Amino acid sequence: MTDTTKNTSQSHWFYSLVADPTTNANAQDDATVIEPERNGSPKVTSPEASLTTKHEPGSVGALWLEGTPPADSVWAVEAIVEPRRRFRIWTILVSLGLLGLVIAGGAYAYFQPNRAAVETRAEYNAALVDLHNEMRTAQSVLDTVTGSESTPDDLANAYAPLGAFDVKAGAVRDLAVEPLPAAWPLIPTGPIDDLVPLRAELSLIATASDDLSNRLETTLEYRSSLGSVMNLPDLPTVADAAMINTLSVDLASFLADTTTVANGLPVDASFADHRDLLRTWLGDLAELQVTYLDALRNGDEATAATAVNTIHEGQRVVEVSLLETLNTVRSGLDALILETADAIAKIVNGA
Repeated sequence: MTDTTKNTSQSHWFYSLVADPTTNANAQDDATVIEPERNGSPKVTSPEASLTTKHEPGSVGALWLEGTPPADSVWAVEAIVEPRRRFRIWTILVSLGLLGLVIAGGAYAYFQPNRAAVETRAEYNAALVDLHNEMRTAQSVLDTVTGSESTPDDLANAYAPLGAFDVKAGAVRDLAVEPLPAAWPLIPTGPIDDLVPLRAELSLIATASDDLSNRLETTLEYRSSLGSVMNLPDLPTVADAAMINTLSVDLASFLADTTTVANGLPVDASFADHRDLLRTWLGDLAELQVTYLDALRNGDEATAATAVNTIHEGQRVVEVSLLETLNTVRSGLDALILETADAIAKIVNGA
């Protein structure tokens, strides 16, 4: 059969459907059929109307409803396209947000070494400025511990400022041994590497400050220890029995106390000569006190006077040795204070 025959046959069928009411009584209710399309298919003018019309099973309207979604479903083109469009917009926004985070994270990582270097350098400078200000305190303590006129009370009052100086020196020491900031992998570490020479200078200043603090403390302890025991009792060349007994007790106590102090003095090379002289004199004093007391009991004023002069001369030699030692210590620590302060100033001022 040819296409022309087929189309004619199909058109005849649809015309028959409209013309013959006995073929399908409800056909007119199902849909309004108008002139056939060129391909012979009928044209339905109102599909929505067929949704609300009751149809017989097997009718065109029934067949239409079998392939139709529920009436309350959303099947408009806009309802399908709009969610897809929203999805694409949110995808773009999320992608842009992630890209922004990546860029921000990369920038943060790239500049992190520079920020860390700036912060570390600021910590170094702050600690150095504090230490530099305490150099005046160190100088004041040095004046006290090496001064020939310093009293036991003056020496006792020097411990507090020395402790304040030691705290500042300790802060620099801690920074000098603290590891440098770490950079993220694959990030240039130039700014952090530039801190290596500065950290080395900081270490030298910390060492000098510790040395200064330790030597000041040693000198203070040395002076404080000797100040309480180097006062001999009065030694008359003539005395009665009661006074001789008192002098015997006083000299024995002085010898015992001074020997104990001498054995417990801080060990420091600067005071080695003085310590040796002190121990020698104490050994001589143990013999001289016997000679002196016997001379008093025997009424031998000349021998007693000779013993007293020998005792006092030995004491004088020990005291002069101490003053000379203190002058040497003062000269060395003065130079150390000036050198350390100058080194700090150069770093802080960027010289």
